Amino acid sequence: MTIEEKRRSERTPLATSCHSEFSYAGKQHFAIMVDVSEHGARFTMEKSSDHTDLTLGDELALLVITPYGESRCKGRVVWSDHHEEYYSWGVEFMAVSEDPRDPLRCLMESPF
Repeated sequence: MTIEEKRRSERTPLATSCHSEFSYAGKQHFAIMVDVSEHGARFTMEKSSDHTDLTLGDELALLVITPYGESRCKGRVVWSDHHEEYYSWGVEFMAVSEDPRDPLRCLMESPF
């Protein structure tokens, strides 16, 4: 499967998936972060009966569980794509900790 590059910086596919959580339309959702760059990340989640379509420009507060620990960040949905069994979307980071020990920052600088 070829992935069209939508980022302005190189993305790094993750060798291990990172679970994440976010609230949208009053519901808690669970997704997986599958790759990351210094400016954003790609997430996927299985389609389900309570699936909610994210729209371009939606802002999300995410909890990302990395191999280094949990991290919170904020991002804006910049693209989305529907597949038969799953839904994927790209987030441009709006707020990520500048602390070099932050788990997401560590993953961005040294992905598994």
